Amino acid sequence: MHPILFKFGPITIYSYGLMIAIGIISALLLSTYRAKKLGFNEDVIIDLGIYGIIGGFIGSKLLFWMVEFQNVIHDPKYIFETLTGGFVVYGGIMGGVLTGYVYCKKST
Repeated sequence: MHPILFKFGPITIYSYGLMIAIGIISALLLSTYRAKKLGFNEDVIIDLGIYGIIGGFIGSKLLFWMVEFQNVIHDPKYIFETLTGGFVVYGGIMGGVLTGYVYCKKST
């Protein structure tokens, strides 16, 4: 697999990020379709998905900084230098699930 699929001037499309975006969009579409079919409120499902995505990004970035703790301690500017890259998938899963759990507890 090629890490970089294509470039549009300064914009670079990475294959890994594109696959994650396709997975997120597919999951949201399937969830809203099934919610409609089962009689659930679609807006709640969309909100849950959006909060899960945000929690996933935050969790993946936090776990990245935990893994790179020595670099963060050595140079605190490292946090700001790695804002656009460096995500850990397991942190994203944990952050998304935790955010979804909290959202479900708060909305009931």
